[in-house]
Amino acid sequence: MSEPILKIDDLHVRFRMDFGEVQAVRGVSFSIFKGEVYGMVGESGCGKSVISLSILRMVPPPGEITAGSIIFDGEEILGLSDTRMSTIRGKRISMVFQDPTTSLNPVYTVGQQIFKVIHQHTDLNRAEANRRALQLLQDVDLPNPERIVNVYPHQLSGGMQQRVMISIALAANPQLLIADEPTTALDVTIQAQILDLLVHLQKERGITILFITHNLGVVAETCDRVGVLYAGKLVEEGTVNEFFNKPRHPYSHGLLAALPRLTEQVQSLQTIPGNVPSGLEHIVGCSFAPRCPYVMDRCREEDPQIKTISPGHRVACFYVEVER
Repeated sequence: MSEPILKIDDLHVRFRMDFGEVQAVRGVSFSIFKGEVYGMVGESGCGKSVISLSILRMVPPPGEITAGSIIFDGEEILGLSDTRMSTIRGKRISMVFQDPTTSLNPVYTVGQQIFKVIHQHTDLNRAEANRRALQLLQDVDLPNPERIVNVYPHQLSGGMQQRVMISIALAANPQLLIADEPTTALDVTIQAQILDLLVHLQKERGITILFITHNLGVVAETCDRVGVLYAGKLVEEGTVNEFFNKPRHPYSHGLLAALPRLTEQVQSLQTIPGNVPSGLEHIVGCSFAPRCPYVMDRCREEDPQIKTISPGHRVACFYVEVER
């Protein structure tokens, strides 16, 4: 396999609040390779979006990256000046957020918002930028691009707004696209269209995508590999085929067991007992131990580190180590 375009090592992110310190990301390490689609899954609050913002150096205060390394295309992101980072953010790494209604500026037309990115990150003149904007809107299957460039976001449907967001994210031909729950705010039919569009654009342009979602169906349809987060830690990583057919971490088993299935008999949905620990808690041992059906004494005392159990498959679980 080629060199990773993104390598994150032992990333820690915390938020210092008036009521205490929240450990949002706790020692996460993973790599993404050029041209692949990497899915990151987990429950709300597990740290997925914080990791994506860390890659862009956009963690909002009072959040801060306290330790770790983020290497993009051979360059350490965390050591760059703000000026240097501004040449990477939006150009070489771009992001599609989950809610286009809050991401697009309501007082500027679609064209003005695309032109801004093109002007900031390319050397195209006005005529070339205009052609580029129309082509981008055409690439994301928006009808009548000549009209769309002159309208305001509120004049478009949610699905059309998200297509505009994708066109803006692609305006400078990024190497890495971060898609943070890009279909959450859309109805099911439009979700499928946006997913198909992203897959098509990824294959056509060879873009690397980090897909952040809590929807396992999205992962199954779009991703090559998947990383599972729980309480700010990466607990399992492998190919999509391994995850769905040979999950090893008890939390992964629980997620897959909770998926609704079309069967002849109507059955109640399975759930994972207990609750996700609060980020304010000082966790001793495995964070999943209170909810785990295979918990051992060691799990309550030591924090398992993620280890390779087979080529390309990593798990952070003492039970899996014993089971092997």
